[in-house]
Amino acid sequence: VRRTDTGFVLQVEVSYEDSMLDAEEAILAALNEAGVAATEEVLKRLDTDGQPIRLGPMKLTSMGKVRKQHQTPCGVAAIERHVYQGPKGGATHCPLDQDARIVVSSTPRFARLIAHKYAEFGATRVLHDLAECHGRRVAKAFVQDVADAVAAVALAKEEGWEYELPEFADPVATVTV
Repeated sequence: VRRTDTGFVLQVEVSYEDSMLDAEEAILAALNEAGVAATEEVLKRLDTDGQPIRLGPMKLTSMGKVRKQHQTPCGVAAIERHVYQGPKGGATHCPLDQDARIVVSSTPRFARLIAHKYAEFGATRVLHDLAECHGRRVAKAFVQDVADAVAAVALAKEEGWEYELPEFADPVATVTV
């Protein structure tokens, strides 16, 4: 409805339904639609303006805006965003995906949600839970890919962690696992 320098306003319309269950489904659908619109707005603000950028020693230029679908807790947010490439071609770079911390094609919150559910349930139950609780339907392979990507990030970060061992009053005599 309105944008300001500090945020934006969404308007949601929910239809009346004949039963409470149908009404709740309509509410979830309307809120998910608003969530997708809000996510698209935030993602657009994270995109570059298309000016050349430097990635290490290489100067990259925008190939123009390319449409991409991002998976969110609310649904699919599709936006046009700048994709960059070096002067000799080759791999492309999307600053928006990096700045928004996109995992596979998933927003950070959706990736965290999937990884948490996957660790507890496994892929098949995650699919059921996402459909029932969030009104979201995704492929089983997508759930596995996102969970694997989140795990890879966690493992990479863990390599740099140092754990402080507790100090004991008496020396440890036996350790059992």
